[in-house]
This record gives sequence, structure tokens and C-alpha cells, in this order.
Amino acid sequence: MRRSVREGQPGFRLPPVILDGPPAIGKTHWARRLGDLIGAGTTVVDATSEAGSFGIVGCQRGWSGARPGRV
Repeated sequence: MRRSVREGQPGFRLPPVILDGPPAIGKTHWARRLGDLIGAGTTVVDATSEAGSFGIVGCQRGWSGARPGRV
């Protein structure tokens, strides 16, 4: 937050972050809490259920079933 203020940015900026670690250490809780505190929406992407990055960047399922990604 100090960096955002120091650089004169109009709001809080946080670069993309990947939280990595063993199960049940609070990664999801931390991310949701941070989103609540800064007033931003949150979306949880369970990387263990994704077959690849298709769900995030977009997926083309055949010639008629393309759909946009979550981000």
C-alpha cells in the first residue's frame, strides 16, 4: 500500500499473486479476507480441479462451444 501511495497511484494495487502451500494453512481465507478489506470481489479458482489453464484464459471446446475464461 505504501508503494501505491508513494508512486501516486489512485488506489491500492497488488500484482497478481499465486498462493502456494500445503492444504489448510489459510490461503483461501487470506485471499477472501484481503478482498473484503480492499472492497474487491474475489473469485476462487481451485487449481486441483482444472485440467489446464483453459478455465482461466479461455477454452475452445470444439467448433461451437468456445467460451471466455474467468479472468
